[in-house]
Amino acid sequence: MIPHKGLPVIVIGLFFGAATAQDILTPQVTSELSNECRNETTFTFCVTALKQHGQGKDDLALGTLSAAVGASARIHYKIAQARLGEKFWKLAAQAGSPPVDCDAGLSGTLNLHFGLKPEALAAADDDYNKSNFVALADLLGSIPAQGFPATPTLDAQSRIQVADVYRYCFSNPDQMFGLLRHKLGR
Repeated sequence: MIPHKGLPVIVIGLFFGAATAQDILTPQVTSELSNECRNETTFTFCVTALKQHGQGKDDLALGTLSAAVGASARIHYKIAQARLGEKFWKLAAQAGSPPVDCDAGLSGTLNLHFGLKPEALAAADDDYNKSNFVALADLLGSIPAQGFPATPTLDAQSRIQVADVYRYCFSNPDQMFGLLRHKLGR
C-alpha cells in the first residue's frame, strides 16, 4: 500500500484551521453590552443586573439585563452567560468602557462622587466585603443624575464618563476598592 502524499497536508490544514477559529460571541456581546450599559435610558438595567448577580441571583440578573434589548441580544446574552459564566458578568461590569488612568482618573472620580453623594462610597465599601459586583452596582447606581431631588447632579454625558471610570478600573477590584477605602480614611 502506498501512503497518500496529500494526507499530511490535509491534516495540517485542518489543525491550523481549527486553531485559527475566532470567537465571534464575545465581541458581539461586548458591543451589545456597551450599547446597553453606556446608554442613559438603559443604564439602570445593567446596574440592577450587576447587583443581582452579586447577590447570587443570576437568572434574575440575566432577565433584568435582557429586559430592554432586542431578541438577538437576549439570545447572545443567554449563550454567553452559559458558556462564559463569571467572564460574562465581568464583560457586563466593564461594558465597553474606554481605557482610563486608574490611578489619577479613579482618584478624581471618587473625589467628585464624594462631593456629590458621600454615603454612596461608604455603602460601596461596606458591600465590597460581600461582593465586588454589588459594590460596583452601589457606585454606578448612585451617580447623581439630573432629576434627583435636592442633590447636585451630573448631566448624562458626565454620568456616563464617571461610570466608565468605575467600569474600566473594575478590572482590578482590589485596587479600585482599596483606593475607595483609603479615600474614606478606613
